[in-house]
Amino acid sequence: MILNSTVHIHERKSNDAEVESLREEYHQRVATLERKVYALTKERDTLRREQNKKSDAAALLKEKDEIINQVMAEGEELSKKQAAQEGQIRKLRAQIREFEEEKKGLITKLQEGDAAVAVAEEVKKNNHVDGKTLDNELEVVEGMKLDKGYISPYFITNQNNKKCELKNPLIIIHEEKISSINDVVKVLELVLQL
Repeated sequence: MILNSTVHIHERKSNDAEVESLREEYHQRVATLERKVYALTKERDTLRREQNKKSDAAALLKEKDEIINQVMAEGEELSKKQAAQEGQIRKLRAQIREFEEEKKGLITKLQEGDAAVAVAEEVKKNNHVDGKTLDNELEVVEGMKLDKGYISPYFITNQNNKKCELKNPLIIIHEEKISSINDVVKVLELVLQL
């Protein structure tokens, strides 16, 4: 019995030592697992923070992209409006140039008309026009019809049209009948001096 009790005691001691060894091993494993869990938790939290930062950055990038797209759309719209306005401005400038040319033409016609009216009034008053300057001229070239006088076919220079066309002619107009050469001698002498 002693032997049995001694064996029992040794078995208990041996079991206690094994249990203690197992307990110690268990505590070490639990401590290792706790450290691993703590490290994994810490890593998980770090990854979540990084993910949140990335998602925040992604959200900011998405928001920036949307703003850029809006600005680009507005820029394109403004560019189209500006191009349309520039086209209208070019058309208006062309119209202004046309109107200015038309205005110049009308002013010239008005000045010519004013000169013609002034000449007509002068002729009406005095039955003749005295030119003092060369600024305004009135030249009517339609021909001349003679009621009296000597008309000869030898004056015709253009046989096709039966017209007398003279370049730089000197014409003597006399109100009375020229009966002798003495009536026009002075005028002819002046003509020879030219």
